[in-house]
Amino acid sequence: MGSSKLFVSIVTILFSFTSLFYAQSDSVGYKSQVQFHLVNGYSLSYLNSLSNSSALRYKLDFGFSVGKTNNDGSNSSSWGNSGSSSSSTATDDHNYQMLSLTVQYLSYPLNEKNIKIFIGAGPFISLDRTFSSGTSNQIWRDGQQTSNETVSLRYSLNIGIGGSTGVECLITKNISLIGEYGITAGYGWSEQKNTSKTNQSLSPQKSEYHYDISSNGWNLGLGNLRLGIAFRF
Repeated sequence: MGSSKLFVSIVTILFSFTSLFYAQSDSVGYKSQVQFHLVNGYSLSYLNSLSNSSALRYKLDFGFSVGKTNNDGSNSSSWGNSGSSSSSTATDDHNYQMLSLTVQYLSYPLNEKNIKIFIGAGPFISLDRTFSSGTSNQIWRDGQQTSNETVSLRYSLNIGIGGSTGVECLITKNISLIGEYGITAGYGWSEQKNTSKTNQSLSPQKSEYHYDISSNGWNLGLGNLRLGIAFRF
C-alpha cells in the first residue's frame, strides 16, 4: 500500500512538470531521462542518450528496513511428583540498509516512437549493513532468573557486473513506464561480529561470548521484475 501511494504521488508530480513542456515543438530531441523504480525495489537513475540506439545510465539503488518484536511465553514440565515452570520475555530489534551504484551502457534493438526494448550492462558496487540485538529473560518458579543479551553486526561489500533487459512504453510526450529484469555477477566480502552475554541471578559468575566471521566469494543473482516511471527532458 505504501509503494502504491508513493507511485501515485510521483506520477502526479511528473505530470505537472510535463505540462510545462507541452509548448515546445514536437521536433525537440530529448537527450536525458530521470527514472524511478518503485516496485520490487527502489532506485533513482539518470539516463543520457548517446544516439537513437544507445545511452548511458547511472543508477542508484537503495533499501532499508527496521523492526522490533516482543514475545511473552511460559512453560512447565512434570515428572512424577516433581515439576518445574517458568515464564519468559524477549525483545528483538533489527535494521538493514543497502546502497548500490551501477553504471550501464544501454542498447536499443527496438526503438519505435511509443515503445523501446533495451539491453544493457556495466559495473556496480554495493554496500549493505545489517544490525540486530535481542534480550531475553526467564524466571523460574524457585526464583532463579536468567537473562541473555545478543548483538550482531554485519557489513558486506560487493563489486561486479550488472545486466538489464526491459521495455519502455511512452504514455505522454514526456513520460513513459518501464519494466525490466536485472542480473548481477560479482565478488563480495563480508565481516560479522557477534556478542552474547548471560547472567544468572543465583550465580555471581557472568559469561560473555564473542564470535567474529569473515567471508568472501563469488555470487550470481537474478532479480525480480522491476517497474518504474521515466521523465524525459
